[in-house]
Amino acid sequence: MSDDGLNTASQIPPDVFRTPNFHDPYLRKSEVISWLNYKWHNKMYPDFTPPLLPQAQSYLNDPMGPIMRYYMTEHCGVKAGLAGGMGYLLGCVMGLFLYGGQADMNMATGTVGEQPKGLRAEWRMMKGAMNRSGKNFGMIGGMFAGTECLLDGYRGWHDWTSSPTTGFIVGGVMGLRVGVKPGLYGGLGFAAFSYLIDRFMGFH
Repeated sequence: MSDDGLNTASQIPPDVFRTPNFHDPYLRKSEVISWLNYKWHNKMYPDFTPPLLPQAQSYLNDPMGPIMRYYMTEHCGVKAGLAGGMGYLLGCVMGLFLYGGQADMNMATGTVGEQPKGLRAEWRMMKGAMNRSGKNFGMIGGMFAGTECLLDGYRGWHDWTSSPTTGFIVGGVMGLRVGVKPGLYGGLGFAAFSYLIDRFMGFH
């Protein structure tokens, strides 16, 4: 090639968007890097997968996922509300069975008083018993879950002392409505009950 041809070729900028000839012994490294960068930024791959961690990829696929998981597992208000709702449902079921047992016991002991007759009146009394039991269970569940969440958030950890401490606080507060001594006994009893439940269920 003449000197004029070499000068003309040197003035033409390399085509960075063209696939390099990897068999060319004079191929420059900058051409390969430019071509790879162009393909990378334009996602010119058949199965392009960005190099992201699984956590980042899941966040891109579901941006509200971490927020919902936080509210479902960490937010004290949501935990207390869920525990209160489940406690209310459990209390309603318990109230239904206790109402039937109480009616049988009254009939066996002969202490049945003057009560209104009819299916509607019976349903009204049954619904009242279920509602009272549900509110009691729901209040205990909501207070326990909320207090434990606040206590763990204040201390910064959760161990075997969390449930007994929460039980003492909740039982004491409920017993203080009657007096100081019932509050103390209620706190100690609820703390022991919470500890035994944790040991029996294998939480700690």
